[in-house]
Formats: sequence, C-alpha cells, structure tokens
Amino acid sequence: MASHMSMGEAHRRITEYLNRFVDVISYQDGTSLKNLLYLSSESPSFLALADALNIFQDANRVIKQADKYSQYAEIVAPLFRAMQSYRVGHLVESYQAFEKSANAFIQEFRNWESAWALEALYVVVYEIRILAEKADRELASNGKTPEKLKAAGSFLMKVFGVLAGKGPKRVGALYVTCQLFKVYFKNLTLLFFLPFVFFYSSAN
Repeated sequence: MASHMSMGEAHRRITEYLNRFVDVISYQDGTSLKNLLYLSSESPSFLALADALNIFQDANRVIKQADKYSQYAEIVAPLFRAMQSYRVGHLVESYQAFEKSANAFIQEFRNWESAWALEALYVVVYEIRILAEKADRELASNGKTPEKLKAAGSFLMKVFGVLAGKGPKRVGALYVTCQLFKVYFKNLTLLFFLPFVFFYSSAN
C-alpha cells in the first residue's frame, strides 16, 4: 500500500485525520476520539495513515499550517511519530513518542470540565500498557533492561491522581486501577497495589 501511495494522497490522509481530530473534540464526541487513538489496533485506516506519514515525512509542517491543528500539536505531533515508529516495528521509539502524546492529552483532559473524553482516556491508558509491554520485549531481545512497563506504571499513577478526586471523572479511576494491577502483576510488584485496595475500601 505504502509504495503505491502518492505524496498528494499521503497529504490528504494526514489532513483528513487532523480535521477529524479537531472536529471530535469540538463536538465532544468521546467515542470517535477513542477510535483516533487506538494505535495498536493495526486497523487498515491506522496502517494507511502510518504509511502516509512515512511517505510525507513532514507532518509537523501540516500541523503548524493552521491554528486549529497547532493548538493540539503537543498531542498530535508525537502521536504521529508513535504511529510511524510502530508501523516500521520500532516499538521502543513508538512507546516513547506515545507517552509524550499521552502526557499532553492528560493536560487537556484536566481542562475539560465534563467527563465526555473518558472513553478516549481509557484507550490512552490501555495503549500505554500494551506499547510498554511490546517495547520491553524489544529491549530484552536486544540484550537491554526492560524498563518501559515501569515507566507506564508511573504514567498510570499520574492519571489515577487526575481521576481520583471528586466529580464526574472519578468513575474512570477504576479502569486505571485495573490497568495498574496488570502492570504491577507483570512486574511482580503487587505490594505497590495495596494503596489502591485501601483507597476503594475507604471509599465504601
């Protein structure tokens, strides 16, 4: 597919994604936003976009061309890099870029008063864990110390802190807790999970 895609088609696919990203946030469409973040799904649309990014090679210029895109540059630019790296099998680089995008997404999520983007947040949280596991397998296969799942745990702790207060977003804390359990179980550090048990015990 990539070898047959023209530069013009690649540009069209990138701008189409950016327009959708801006629109779903404008309309507070959490379900559609979720579908734009599912990196590891390897859906045909994601693979085609990744191919477009690898052909065009200058998505940052497209992002900077319009204010409506550039306001989300800190989310989208590293997300694009994550897609590119994932497509060519560079999983450590993909994780690092996705984590940067996810941190920017969390900052935006803090500013949204309602919980409309919870579904999208769930995908970000899930993807962080999945990408970290894949990145660690890549590190181990190259004789390096697996460390990304530990980093993912730190990120999830940050997300939990955003959700654990009062308000409509609090319901999302349980999903994050489930992902944290999987991280701690994988790392054989379940002792660190005890504070979350106490948190839910005291809440009830």
